[in-house]
Amino acid sequence: MIGTRGIGRLVSRPGAQPVLRSIVLRPFWHWQRAWPALLLTATCLGFLTAFVVSSIDTRERNLESAKDSTANLARSLADHAEATLRLGELTTSAIVERVEQDGVGRSDMARLHEYMAGLLRTAGRLQDAMVFDAQGRFVVGAKAAYADASGLTESLDWHRDNVFTTIHVSAPSKNWVADGWSLLLSRRLDAADGTFAGVAVVAIDLDVFATAYHALNIGKEGAIALTSARGQLLVRTRVGGALVGQDVRNSPFFRAYANDGPVGVLNGTSPLDGIRRQGTYRAVANYPLVVFVGLSVSDILNDWWHDTVINGIVVGLLVLCTALLGRRLGRLVRSHRRAAAAAQASERLYRLLAMNGTDVIVQLGTDLRRRYVSPASEAVLGYTPDMLIGRSPLDDIHPDDREMLAGTFAELRGTDEPRSVSVRFRRADGAYIWIEASIRALREENGYVVSVRDVSARVAVQAKLHEANSRLERLVMLDGLTGIANRRRLDRCLEREFRRASREEQPLALLMIDADRFKSFNDTYGHQAGDECLKAIAGAVQGTMRRAADLAARFGGEEFCVMLPHTDEAGAAALAEMVRAAVEALAIPHVEAPLGIMTISVGVGVAHPGRNAETVAALMAAADGALYAAKHDGRNCVKHSGPLRQMAVPVQLEPMVELDF
Repeated sequence: MIGTRGIGRLVSRPGAQPVLRSIVLRPFWHWQRAWPALLLTATCLGFLTAFVVSSIDTRERNLESAKDSTANLARSLADHAEATLRLGELTTSAIVERVEQDGVGRSDMARLHEYMAGLLRTAGRLQDAMVFDAQGRFVVGAKAAYADASGLTESLDWHRDNVFTTIHVSAPSKNWVADGWSLLLSRRLDAADGTFAGVAVVAIDLDVFATAYHALNIGKEGAIALTSARGQLLVRTRVGGALVGQDVRNSPFFRAYANDGPVGVLNGTSPLDGIRRQGTYRAVANYPLVVFVGLSVSDILNDWWHDTVINGIVVGLLVLCTALLGRRLGRLVRSHRRAAAAAQASERLYRLLAMNGTDVIVQLGTDLRRRYVSPASEAVLGYTPDMLIGRSPLDDIHPDDREMLAGTFAELRGTDEPRSVSVRFRRADGAYIWIEASIRALREENGYVVSVRDVSARVAVQAKLHEANSRLERLVMLDGLTGIANRRRLDRCLEREFRRASREEQPLALLMIDADRFKSFNDTYGHQAGDECLKAIAGAVQGTMRRAADLAARFGGEEFCVMLPHTDEAGAAALAEMVRAAVEALAIPHVEAPLGIMTISVGVGVAHPGRNAETVAALMAAADGALYAAKHDGRNCVKHSGPLRQMAVPVQLEPMVELDF
């Protein structure tokens, strides 16, 4: 192959035409002049392309992170709404049970009023509770009397036409229970012959939800809304109460819920205020309510725009500097000194960017000793770079996290994939903070580069949210009167332990307990004394539990249940006798009882799921049958069921029929 000099000598020979020489050499002259410019142009385009791709990727990550945040917030708010309505449902059911048991005679009004007021005080979140007859006339209430039933027209008509004992959630009512908007939960009352006898109603102030929603920080233009499944607006954070009750079925957000199901993603412009939002909606489990959480796209991308502008300026300056340096380099490409000066200027520019970063950049050797620490360490970690260089990061980590961090370094050795870990770091003042370390192994240097940032605030928020969710879960699973487990928790634990007993081929025992002659006790001593009696019985039953897996729960009214995993007939019988004796030892006075004190009857059922084709329903039916035999044989005794049989029709385990919306 002939090089540039060879072609030059060829065309320089005597007799060569000047035109031919010009035609042959012109492309090589242009290439020698243009290749530095082309190289630098490609470099600048690479910078710009990388900047654009990085900006687009960051924008998508911000939107995806906002989507995850709204999904988590919608789930938490839906759980909050479910817990609030579940509290109202349980209160309404307790009122119906008391009314249908004791009636609404004139002599019972004062006790029923006190009972309802006590339920309201225990619940805490409820606004009022009341009872109306079949004609809509006020009977009794927990707080106030109502001269008319204008706010109950829908509920009365619904319960009159539907012979169900389910809870009905009505449209919001304004200025009927109190000033402002209220959500009414009602349940049908039946007469002795099964005809419609009225309704029991619990009112929930919509400000309970509004106050909780306004306390959340969702940006300047973010919005949270609570609507009914029928498309009525109940609560919205960015619009006043004048819009409560408005029909929003034709809004694009509600149409997304109607078309896509109980959980989905929102992305569009709100017709109420014209703001474009991205968010998530979630239907409240078991109740006809829907929670909408939307973050303004401008709020989500505000920091991204700010960073993009700043980074764009930096990249633009970098490209401009690179172009200027390239022009200079094109003219002095063979000058090593000026090329070195340009390289030093570029190095200073990159060092300036590294020194002004908010994250701490650390380089580690193979011995895990720090070789380089960026100046941001003083603001983030409380140490100057000189104080950290030469030390191992394991020396400054909480002792409980050292093994995990050392294992991470070992796993990354020889790989190119980064790994992020969160550990506790001891600052110079001795306090521990949570840091997030992004670690990457360097094959060429046989070491590591680590990017460190302070995430203490994020960890604290996550811990508070977890604690709040755990506390709410515990409250939902406890009986409000006795403080022991409620029927909901019993059903869940019984199903779980039954499956476990089936896998391990172990017996599962169930005790059904009923307070003897409890109605006459209430009639003699009053409902307040009856409640205290139930609390004492619950304490005695709970006091006999010896294992963590044993569960004592209130089944309903004056009935209790005890679940005993891995317990055969003999063990269940022994514990049942202990429970009976413990209640008898309380010596609660009861003049209507043969012994003059309160006693209980106990039915014992034992299932062997791993050996027989038994079900939870069959176990409960067997224990209930044994309880009936105990009460029939004189009470204050323990009876055992026979062999369990498969139920022809399964027994309904839930205490109430689940609503289907």
